[in-house]
Amino acid sequence: MPNDLDKFHARFAEDAALSPEDELARMAAAEDEAKSKKDKKKDKGKKKKKKGKGADADGGEDKVAKIGPNELVRKFDSFYDDYNNKWANRDEVQNHD
Repeated sequence: MPNDLDKFHARFAEDAALSPEDELARMAAAEDEAKSKKDKKKDKGKKKKKKGKGADADGGEDKVAKIGPNELVRKFDSFYDDYNNKWANRDEVQNHD
């Protein structure tokens, strides 16, 4: 058992009620802080967008778009073909329950 429980009990402590003027000031400060964070995010987004534009950003190389199924899909297609050729058309009348 811990010796010092002040931090544990301090989390339940309630703050004293603020005057209406203090409450308005606190709300205005919170709004300003939220607005500044939002502006910083916008600035970061603009910088990232500017950084990637132009042929110099990708080294002047053309990007190749991969079209078609990937290796895993081709492997499953071969499994489906194998099943359809070997097992799907078998006559199971002779099998017992």
